[in-house]
Amino acid sequence: MAISHADGHIADEELAVILDYVTYRCAVTNVAYDDQDLQAMSAYFRRQFPDRADLNGCLERLARQTHDEQKRFIRSAIAVMDADGLQHPEEFNLLLEIEHALQARTH
Repeated sequence: MAISHADGHIADEELAVILDYVTYRCAVTNVAYDDQDLQAMSAYFRRQFPDRADLNGCLERLARQTHDEQKRFIRSAIAVMDADGLQHPEEFNLLLEIEHALQARTH
């Protein structure tokens, strides 16, 4: 969500990528969901504006995931950045910051 909001706007295409990642995580963690859940998550995500503390907490949890899961997250973050057809400098800078912070936490 932080990357999708970095440019000040969340595009529908970005939200679709985010929901795709969420459904992937639900599948690998055996969490059931339905279309109503996805609609609720979509509305919830549109209202989310993660701050630095939120981002740091997420990075701490991600650092405990396997290397493959971390790579999957980064690939999804890149897809969010690319989803609207534009790579905004704010999005790109935040992605680099996330990658560096993740590397620092896992080494």
